[in-house]
Amino acid sequence: TFTDRSGAAQRIEADVVVGCDGSFGPSRAEVSSAVRRTWEKTYPYSWLGVLAAVAPSTDELIYAWHPDGFAMHSMRSETVSRLYLQVPNDTPIEDWSDDRIWEAL
Repeated sequence: TFTDRSGAAQRIEADVVVGCDGSFGPSRAEVSSAVRRTWEKTYPYSWLGVLAAVAPSTDELIYAWHPDGFAMHSMRSETVSRLYLQVPNDTPIEDWSDDRIWEAL
């Protein structure tokens, strides 16, 4: 059940539920662990995400492939940029100084 925009309670019945809201999303708790099935694929890399208090250089999404991995730049707001770098899973965050992050980007 859920409450719709007007505040009325609604009920949906289904044979299958697909929760695509992440492992910490609300759908996971609604499916009994006795019947819940999950699939997972672990890649050899992670994403180092940065929110920087700098105006985006463009209002478009920019992504790039490099031998060191993937990088992405996106606009969060007019004053904040969101940036991602692909890093090996076993890389300690302490290895990524501000200077190293900006050099990689």
